[in-house]
Amino acid sequence: VLCQIRTGLEREALRVEPEGQLSPHPHPRAMGSALTHPHITTDYSEAMLELVTAPGAFSEAMQSLETLHRYVYRHLGAELLWAGSMPCVMGAQPKVPLARYGSSNSGEMKTAYRRGLGHRYGRAMQVISGIHYNFSMPQTYWEIESGRPFDQRYASKRYFDLIRNVLRCGWLIPYLFGASPAVCRSFVDHQPGRLEPFTPGTYYGPHATSLRLSDMGYQNRKESTLGIHVDYNSLENYIASLRHATETPCPDYEKIGLRDGDKYLQLNTNLLQIENEYYGPVRPKCAPQGNEKPTRGLRLRGVEYIELRTLDINPFAPCGIGPEELGFLSALMLHCLLEESPPIAESEYAVLAHNMQSVAQQGRRPGLALRRRGEEVALRSWAQELLEEIRPLSALLSDACGDAGFLDSWKRQRRKVEDPDCTCSALMLDAMRQSGEGYVEWTLRRSREHRQELQRRPLDAAAAGALNEMAAWSAAEQRRMEDAETSDFREYLAAYEAQA
Repeated sequence: VLCQIRTGLEREALRVEPEGQLSPHPHPRAMGSALTHPHITTDYSEAMLELVTAPGAFSEAMQSLETLHRYVYRHLGAELLWAGSMPCVMGAQPKVPLARYGSSNSGEMKTAYRRGLGHRYGRAMQVISGIHYNFSMPQTYWEIESGRPFDQRYASKRYFDLIRNVLRCGWLIPYLFGASPAVCRSFVDHQPGRLEPFTPGTYYGPHATSLRLSDMGYQNRKESTLGIHVDYNSLENYIASLRHATETPCPDYEKIGLRDGDKYLQLNTNLLQIENEYYGPVRPKCAPQGNEKPTRGLRLRGVEYIELRTLDINPFAPCGIGPEELGFLSALMLHCLLEESPPIAESEYAVLAHNMQSVAQQGRRPGLALRRRGEEVALRSWAQELLEEIRPLSALLSDACGDAGFLDSWKRQRRKVEDPDCTCSALMLDAMRQSGEGYVEWTLRRSREHRQELQRRPLDAAAAGALNEMAAWSAAEQRRMEDAETSDFREYLAAYEAQA
């Protein structure tokens, strides 16, 4: 049953010019429609690819992601996929082209939503990239655990138990895998705050693990001022709190305005335009049907999988993530599922946020303490406790699946806890010091090396043919949707919001 655990990956990647500037070119048509292609799409910008694998076994996820990367490089010309989470050179006036999805109502809605994000948080903030790790247990597992036929309500309840524990110990992920301790000077607009100079064009946090997850990254800053937080104590509470956020007016966003003539500046002027605007570290997910609100799908069909959102792009891995991360995360998610998971009190949310921020900003600082149950505990001691609790699960997965990689990955994480210089963020800074390069120069060189490595082996003809067919189908499907449109965008948007 453990070998039936399903993993999916979503990798965001900026397309950049050969010298490291953000690509000004539209999404390559040869890769299909970003609106309808299930595996190759865009995120915030036309220049921001998102590669999505179908859910599969541990090894299948990595193989699928590598296939997508190699296929994409067939259509990029001289462009590169940026090997870091923090953006490339942005310039004094960042030119970040919004993603375009055609003239259908659903395509217009996706672009209008992104336009709203730009007005609310700034466009440069939206091109910070990461990896999303999707995890689901097979139905058979829930039947064994509950002792009765599969019940989606039971599975949803248990997924929320898992989520609460991810929130409690999720700081371990940026400590182990954080890979954004430095940033290009252009991104901070010459106002580095707590950061220090690394080279003339680079700022860094001496003990930072993930500036992407720090308060420098994408945050829902209005949430605390309006007294709204997302409640993870049950599916019902989660839906109700997100619905409240999407229906609560925000004075600052009302100042932006809703429309400029016929062009929507944002979808609405509420705290959140849609549920997905809330940038939580972990999300309960349900595969959407059509243009369905995420909370409607959750209410009707329950939680189908968990999306973990705190992984940085690993600049040492050609696909931005490798088997080491996947092997450990599988055991970590099992740990979070099997440990006792009491409800989170409102006061505890602030503690969880504090721990995540502390690790993101200074996770490698000697003697760093975190908060746990009203007391301070050394990060290293707590991490060692967690690793010892996770070890038997890593061994179990290795035995069950006949793959020593799970236990090998655990051993590598133990070394990082014993020696912070072995963490990904420390190795990145050390490599930059040895080469004498700043963030942009070093990441650009890694991007070129990744391209060479991915192009070294020819892409399987069957895989290339299937992706060519998918690209052609997606383009035809977008045209079909546009030709079949009967309502105007205002009616479409009103119908979408009425789903609540």
